[in-house]
Amino acid sequence: MKIVLTLGVFIIACFIPLTSTIAHANDHQRKWSIGLGNPYICLKYSASPKFSIEGRGAFGSGISVYSLRFYRNFTRRNKTVTFIGGEVGTINFDKPDKEGNGYVGMLFLGFERFISKRLTFLLDIGPAYISLSSEGTSVEGIEWVYNLGVNIYF
Repeated sequence: MKIVLTLGVFIIACFIPLTSTIAHANDHQRKWSIGLGNPYICLKYSASPKFSIEGRGAFGSGISVYSLRFYRNFTRRNKTVTFIGGEVGTINFDKPDKEGNGYVGMLFLGFERFISKRLTFLLDIGPAYISLSSEGTSVEGIEWVYNLGVNIYF
C-alpha cells in the first residue's frame, strides 16, 4: 500500500507542471482518465458531459476489491463538476486467520475539481452495502464509505 501511495504522489508531482493551464468543467467529456486514490487505481471514460463509467481496483493488506462505477454529472460551475452514482463490485480477502469473498453495492454523491487542464481532485461519499462470507459464516451490513483521489485526463 505504501508503494501505491508513493507512486501516486510521484506521478502527481510529475504531471502538475505539465498541466498548468486551468480548464473549465466543460472539457469533461469524451476523455479517458487514470485515477489514483487511497488505496485504489481506476480507468474512467467520460462518454458525455453527463455520463461516465469507471473500472476500479482497490487493494489493501490481504484485501482486493474490483468494481464498476457509473456517474451522472450535474452542475458545472467554473472548474467543479458535481455528480451522483452507483458502484457494484466483488471483494476477495486472504488474511492469516480468514479467507473468503463477497460483494459491495454503493450509492455516492461527490464532486470533481479541475486543478489544471488534465488533473482533477475527486471526493465522494455514500452508503455501501457490503456482504462477506468465509467458511460458512457470512456478515453483511451498510457502511459509510468515502473516496479521495486524483484523475489525470488524456
